[in-house]
This record gives sequence, structure tokens and C-alpha cells, in this order.
Amino acid sequence: NLARNRAYLQSLGLLESARALRDEMPARTAPSKARGLQPARKQREAQTASDPRRSLRSKGMTPEGDFAGGVHAEGADGSVVVMVAGEAVRYSAAAALRLGTDAAAEESVAKRSRLSVNISFRSLNASESIDAAYLQLLRAPSDGPLKASVKSSERAVPFESAPMLGKISNLSLREARVAKLTKRDIVHLAFQPRSDCLLLAAADKAGHVALWDVRRADETSAEKEEGEKDDAPDGVLLLQPHEQYVSGLKWSLDRPSRLFTASYDGTVRVLDLSRAPASSSIGVASSSASWSLVLHSDENDISALEVDAAGNVAWWADNKGAMGMVDVRQKTSPSPPLYLHDRKINFLSLDPGDGIRLASCSTDATVCVWDIRALGKNCKSEHTIGHTKSCQSAVWAPSGSGELLTTCYDDTLRIWSALELKLAGGAKVKASPKLSIRHNCNTGRWIVPFRAIWTAAADGIVVGSMHRQMHLLEASSGGLVKAYGSELMTAIPARNAAHPTLPVLAGGTASGRVHIYS
Repeated sequence: NLARNRAYLQSLGLLESARALRDEMPARTAPSKARGLQPARKQREAQTASDPRRSLRSKGMTPEGDFAGGVHAEGADGSVVVMVAGEAVRYSAAAALRLGTDAAAEESVAKRSRLSVNISFRSLNASESIDAAYLQLLRAPSDGPLKASVKSSERAVPFESAPMLGKISNLSLREARVAKLTKRDIVHLAFQPRSDCLLLAAADKAGHVALWDVRRADETSAEKEEGEKDDAPDGVLLLQPHEQYVSGLKWSLDRPSRLFTASYDGTVRVLDLSRAPASSSIGVASSSASWSLVLHSDENDISALEVDAAGNVAWWADNKGAMGMVDVRQKTSPSPPLYLHDRKINFLSLDPGDGIRLASCSTDATVCVWDIRALGKNCKSEHTIGHTKSCQSAVWAPSGSGELLTTCYDDTLRIWSALELKLAGGAKVKASPKLSIRHNCNTGRWIVPFRAIWTAAADGIVVGSMHRQMHLLEASSGGLVKAYGSELMTAIPARNAAHPTLPVLAGGTASGRVHIYS
């Protein structure tokens, strides 16, 4: 039957036609290679014939320590609450099953101790020699700080080397510049402000901070094609300076070797390499560097962070509407926080033009502008702008023009000029913005909220799109200049970054991957 069917198909000329079609079909492209962090393979735990786990009371033994009182409360989801040193500590169902009472107590004590001390610079995915090499890279050259074209006492202007909109409107994405940087959703992206290297910092929901030497990744890609062994993990270094969601990530503009971070765990930290001794010896440089503790608060879940250009003063805010200030140079206790909003503060931004006006946006649907010189008890905002829904970001233009870009859940991006802010006054009025741009900002439950940013020259806006794209908009009209998308970008780039001196854009997704357009 098979021979007869084949002869019949051949008589119809179908075999020759099929062969011709196969020859015309393009060759299959190899699937993209995973770069950066490699996903951990889940290993099934070996089943043992040991006795089932039993409590101390069932064994006729008396419980000791903080857990002698047993479980304080149990949630419907299986989580439990136990009292440790008089304080309620909640464990998820998985943690409760995995940890014994003694282990849980030890973990709680260890976690608390890590919050109040400096954290050594130790990566989770590389050797000590690679850590030391990265520290050398992070140290900016002696002339590292970016220079403005006018004195700081005058009105600031765009950096002389800031790429204009035309230079970033035709970028491309290469496979070598797509890598997994973090284990969880990316919530912050920031390029180190220098032009002699291309280094990106990323933070996620689980307290991790990743450093990516993008140009090293290009070299690694070439070495892999030649079959050489890769000693560095595609240029990606993963660290964990915090225990919870990283709520702030800021480089100092005047001192690019300073990186500030903040977290829901109530801490603000700084990685300051401008003072660390330089050393090429393996282990010496990494052992002397650490994430120094700037602030630790048990009462405040820090939700936003901002630092001045010199990296000397940091402002922080929490999820109850409080804002505080800490001077890194002083060893004294920081001043008590001020309650400036009714609900969570989502973002803080200091105007680079005068270094005086601090903008805060909140879930209470307001954006406030404060004079940092007048912050104190019963202080009032210079301007309060009411929105219809929660505001996720309020960013001053890097040009120093005094324009403020806000992102709101009402599907609108707004640009406020100095005139509109003045008209807003100190009351909660609905002043008219200079420009309103309709943009879908309803990201839903599983994607972090969009936060529109300025381009380096403040002539463009970059924001994520629900179409798995990164939109480049014209700041003067709000028109779409470019919708950056690629088959290599398979998720929504909710958080973005623009390099201050190079024509480079970055987008981070919920999978922990970063895409570099250059």
C-alpha cells in the first residue's frame, strides 16, 4: 500500500512540489540563549523513611525558649503567628512547615541582626575574584562626576553630552544585550552616571540588587561563540543588601561611586566606593567594601528614596505618608519623620535645577512640592496638585527647566511647567497641566505600575506599554516617536532607564530580565 500511494503521489507531481517547498523555506533559527542568572532547577526532595515530625509536647518534652507558648494565631491560608520576644512574627504556610520552632526563632534573630549592621559586598552568583573586579569597575575615574555647562549657582541646563531625542529614536536590540538580572520582578533601573563604561543597576521585590556590565556581556557573548570558558556570569553580579522589596535605587551624580538603596525592611544603605581603598589583590577590595547602614527604622516601611547630587543627604518616605531626612555625613540620629500625606508616598524627586524643591506623589491622589529648607513641624507645601487617582511618580526634568512629569492611574501622563505649579498654589486645586498624554497605566495585579521618565536631554519621555513595548514620546507634543518592541522582549517592560550621556535605553520586566536598546 505504501509503495502504491507513493507512486500515485509521484504521478501527480506532489513529491517534487514538496521537495521544492522545503528548499525554499528559511533555515530554522536557533532559540535565544539564556543569559545572566540561570533559573534554579527544582529538585524533588528525597523521600526518607524517618519518623513523621512530632511536636515536643507529643514526645513528652517541655518546650523551651520563646516558642513555649505555642502558635499565637493561625491564618486561613495556613500562615501562623508566633510571639518572639513579645512581638508577633508571621510565617507563611510553607515556612511554617519547613522550619521548626527553634530554627524559626534563630532565623528571626538573624534577620533582625542583619538589618542593623553593614552588609558585606558578597555576590550570590560569582567568585570573590569577580567581586573584586567589579568593585574596581564601580570606582569612577577621578574626573568621573558629570559636569553641567554652567555653574551650579545658576539655572541648570542639560548636560553637554546628553543625547538628544533624534539619537535615541532609532535604537536596536541585540540578543547579547538581553539578560536575566534578578530573581523577582524588577522595580528599579539606573545607569551609573558615567560615559567610560556601560553599567546598569537593577533591584527587585526580594531585596536583591544586580549590577550588569553590559559591555562585558558583549565580550562574553563573543567568547562563548569561540568556545572559550566564561568565568563571569554574562557580566551580571547579584547581591542582596536588603531583606524585602527594594523601594529606592539612586546613584549620586557628583560621586558616581556612591549607590543608595532603600527597602520595605526599614533600612537605607549606601555602597560608597569613593572612600574604599583601591586594591587589585583578590579578596582585599571586596572585603573592605560594604553596603553601609544609613538608616534603620522598625516603625517605617520605607517606600521611596531620593538623594542630592553630592550624595550627602537622603530623603525617604513610607507607606503611611511620612517623610524624613538623613545626613550621611553625620553620625547623629536622624530627625523624626514628618507626616505630609494621608496615604503611602510612592515617589520622591529633587529638582536638579535649584536643588531645593522636592516633589512627592502619593496614593492619596496628590503631588506636592516642598522647599527642603522649610521642612519642619506644621510645614506647608509650596504647591499641591490634585489628581483623580493615585500617582505613581513625579519626576523633575533633568534639564533644570522646572518641568514636572507625573504618572497617574487615570491613564494620563502630565507635564507641569513652573507656571502651572505657581497657579496651583498651596491648595488642592485642579490646575491645568502644560501637556496631557493619554496612556494606558492600568497594569493590573501582576505588573508593577508604570513610571514615566525623562530622556537625558528632557526632550522625550520613556514609558512602558501593555503591548510589550517601550514607548518613546516627544515631550513637546506627546506624540509617539518610537515603539520599541522585539521578539526578544516577551514581557512588559514596566520600569525603564535612560543613560545620561549615551544613546541607550533599558527596560526591565517582571521576569527579572533587562533589555538594552542601543
